[in-house]
Amino acid sequence: MAAEAAQAAAQTLAPLLKIKLDAEMAVERITAVHRAAPAARLILDANESWTPSILQAVCAVAAENGAVLIEQPLPAGADQALVRGQSPVPICADESCHTHDDLAFIAPRYDAVNIKLDKCGGLTEAIALYRAARALDLEVMVGCMVGSSSPWHPPCCSPGSPIMSTSTDRCCLRKIVQTGLHPLGSGSIRLSPPFGADRLSRRRHDR
Repeated sequence: MAAEAAQAAAQTLAPLLKIKLDAEMAVERITAVHRAAPAARLILDANESWTPSILQAVCAVAAENGAVLIEQPLPAGADQALVRGQSPVPICADESCHTHDDLAFIAPRYDAVNIKLDKCGGLTEAIALYRAARALDLEVMVGCMVGSSSPWHPPCCSPGSPIMSTSTDRCCLRKIVQTGLHPLGSGSIRLSPPFGADRLSRRRHDR
């Protein structure tokens, strides 16, 4: 993981790397990636795999190791204890947020939401979710499932989303590059403002 991060970081002066983590050695892996790519900003995606104690341990070191966002650390349905604004690094809901109806639960607990057309059911609901989330002052990540690049086309035309993330493969990434985004290896994208995490970092610093 650290070697891949260093290779990706070498391709750009301002990298944003998304790291997939599970419950095993999360802190050690985060620090290893930061050592290998100290200039990189990191999005930490736990995919529901952490416990509250692991999240607490990660939060204690995440910011100093370049993390700007933690995505879905706790399992959906087991995240009631989260309190929005309490983490030193913003926490983003993925599996816990499917449609705008989920925001009543999300808003008091999360700092951001990940919107995926595949997950919410289509463009109409994605727009409704985006507008409702921004009205609640939640930040927005636009992502996609493993599949074609088609779900990326609408968000790539909308400059209101500060973070964009993909789980797609290299073939689809070649198509995504046509929009002005740049691949940094499998599943990683170099983002230029406004498609970056700078705004999240500034907002958290200002609190």
